[in-house]
Amino acid sequence: MASGAAASDAASAVETGLPGDEALSPPPPDRAAPGLLAQLDGLPVGALSGTVDLEVSGLTAFAEPAQGRCTQTADGRGFELVLSDGSQLAVTFGPEGGASRLTAPGIEIEQTLRDVDLQVGGGFRFTADLLTGGTTEPSGTLSLTGVCA
Repeated sequence: MASGAAASDAASAVETGLPGDEALSPPPPDRAAPGLLAQLDGLPVGALSGTVDLEVSGLTAFAEPAQGRCTQTADGRGFELVLSDGSQLAVTFGPEGGASRLTAPGIEIEQTLRDVDLQVGGGFRFTADLLTGGTTEPSGTLSLTGVCA
């Protein structure tokens, strides 16, 4: 019976918090979101011409000119881009914060934007750290500079 108790103790040690588990919890809402939305409200909805610089840990990294659209929804603003390889990048800002979604054949990566630095005036520029969607695990960086018309 002692071996059964030892196995039970080992199982409970595995089931309790493992190192790194804290990264799997969802990030809190971004307190800066209302201010970011207010800044983005000054941009027109329409065509987007700009440059995107994206690094996703373990997957891809590139910097290239990009064309797309500056968008608006009932509760947010965003940017939709088609990249040179045909993949699509959507960046959205809402009342809880920002997010990105990179879609290509056979892959879709959703990420949360953190520590967004946004500048608006004669166009826009933002940089942000990326977190794996629904977690606090760092997963890359995103920078987008452009003009909405």
